[in-house]
Amino acid sequence: MKEYKYIYGPIPSRRLGRSLGIAPIPERTCTYSCAYCQLGRTKKIITERQLFFPVEDILKELEDASRKVEYDVVSIVGDGEPTLYAGLGELIEGVRKNNGEARVRDHQRQLTLRSRGPEGSAWG
Repeated sequence: MKEYKYIYGPIPSRRLGRSLGIAPIPERTCTYSCAYCQLGRTKKIITERQLFFPVEDILKELEDASRKVEYDVVSIVGDGEPTLYAGLGELIEGVRKNNGEARVRDHQRQLTLRSRGPEGSAWG
């Protein structure tokens, strides 16, 4: 796959199939510095959300990758804590508009957001 700045994969997953990843935050930027983190020591500890990269740039890369790569799900993960990304809501809406489902993995849980149902809920 072409080298992208924000998109990686797809990564094979027994549960999800082929997961195309989005990294919306700089490498190892997190609210914690966990000794067991698979990424190693946190480079930048922050507690305030920021718009690290333009949402439009991420969605353009995703659109390009979507034409070239087969995948089953889009996961917003990154190299740290993805909920620190101030554009997360807009990014999720953009992913859902083009792919139907977005998964956000943070340290404690996985959020799965699907197309809105009759009640208007985005939670699947």
